[in-house]
Parts: sequence; structure tokens; C-alpha cells
Amino acid sequence: MSNSYCILQNSSLIVFKKSMHTLPKIFITQTDTVPGIFARMEDEPSAIEIYKIKGRGFEKPLAIYTNDVLKFAQPSNLLTKFLEGFKGEALTVVTKAKEGLPAYCTKDGFVGIRMLTLGHPFTQFLEEVKFIFVGTSANLSGTKTPNTIEEMEIKNIPIIDLKVTGRATENTVIKIEGNGLTIIREGFNITKITNWAKQN
Repeated sequence: MSNSYCILQNSSLIVFKKSMHTLPKIFITQTDTVPGIFARMEDEPSAIEIYKIKGRGFEKPLAIYTNDVLKFAQPSNLLTKFLEGFKGEALTVVTKAKEGLPAYCTKDGFVGIRMLTLGHPFTQFLEEVKFIFVGTSANLSGTKTPNTIEEMEIKNIPIIDLKVTGRATENTVIKIEGNGLTIIREGFNITKITNWAKQN
């Protein structure tokens, strides 16, 4: 990838280097599925601001975007087996959280971790900036999730242009608790996941 990324901010393109000193505290970009809005996990004020921008209730945690699921989740046999079967796929796993995570990432002791498509430019971008980000889809709360950045209703937030398209459909959200797997939201990979669950 290039040594810099382009940001569209207040209708002006700004180029920032991979040193990330000029990375916006809050930004929108196309993910491997639909556009998302993000902040660094350790930046509490910016994470809280995402709720205000979206009009999102604080009872809904932000997801952690990473493939290092066990860094933030308590290990279990089922979780480990699931991760082995779905390594590098875009989906969200809700499972028991490790202690010490920010309150805006957890609810009732659970955390949602958004796994990433291996090799996708969005995944490469997150790996290159070397920060852990929290985020959610870039739509106003209660409105349809946009398939593309052009469809977004959220305005005046810096957009990082990765010059890619996503799947234009949301990922599947599952919950793993003990030896049980529950589908919370069906997404593009629901068939593969349900077939896996029947066999395991």
C-alpha cells in the first residue's frame, strides 16, 4: 500500500502519513462490509462522541475491531474452535469480556469483537496504524445502514478514503456463552455459520 492516506475533511482532501500523527480522533471509512465510524479504543472522549454523533443509546456497546479476539475475550473451548473455523472472516463475536475493558465496549460482562477479512485494504489499514479501534456502522441510530460512503447521512466527519468497496451488506453477529452459540443478527455469512453450528 501507499505511504499515505487521503482524508476528505470539510470538502478538502488532506494527506496524512503512516506515522499517524495526523490521524483524526474520529473518522469514517469503508470497511470490508459497510461504512463505519471509528475512534481509538483508549480515547474515551472520542468514543463517547460517536454515540452523540449517531444519536446512539449508551446501552449499546461499540465493537472492538481486531482479529486478536482472545486479547479481549475470555477463552473457552467453543470460542477457540469457532475462531479456528472462521479465521479472517468479517463477523462479530459477542462473548465474555476480559476485565479492564472500557465501559463503552462491554455490557453485562460481554464484549463484541468485530473480526476482519484477511488481506482486505480495511484490515491492512488497521494493522498499519497499529492502534485498536472501536466503532460501529456509520448511520444515524434507527436509520438504514448505508451501503456506501456516498449514501451516509452523517456529515462533517473526516473520511479516510481507502479506495475500496465493501460487501454492501452487514456481517453476522453471534453470541458465544459457555457451550452455546446464538445468532443475534443475520448477515452475508449466516449460511456458513449455521452449517458450522449444526456440525459442532
